[in-house]
Amino acid sequence: MVSREVEGEPGLEREVTPMSEIRRRKSITLDEFDRRYPEYEWTEGRKGILLRDDHGGLWVPLVDPLHGLHYEFDDPELTPEIEDALVEHSRRAMERVKAGHFTYFDELDQDESFWDDE
Repeated sequence: MVSREVEGEPGLEREVTPMSEIRRRKSITLDEFDRRYPEYEWTEGRKGILLRDDHGGLWVPLVDPLHGLHYEFDDPELTPEIEDALVEHSRRAMERVKAGHFTYFDELDQDESFWDDE
């Protein structure tokens, strides 16, 4: 079960998240998340999004409050490996942009014929 897997790890220390922040992320409890997505694989990177309230309860945010985007927990194609590759691609792209270089964020951007339709 997901909650045992996450909560049972020794040394998993997190700072307490205020309830206002938990609500802002439109979070659900880890137990409820486990019921909704029983096949979800908790990798070390994915565990980083968990929030801990002042009673020690774990919450899973459903929304990224900075960008207003919903996390796609139910997308079967978003495996941990693909997620890691997307994170790495985004990191490299942002480094290029910050260094003043143009970068393609999508394969469609590279296809010149795509822009001819406009």
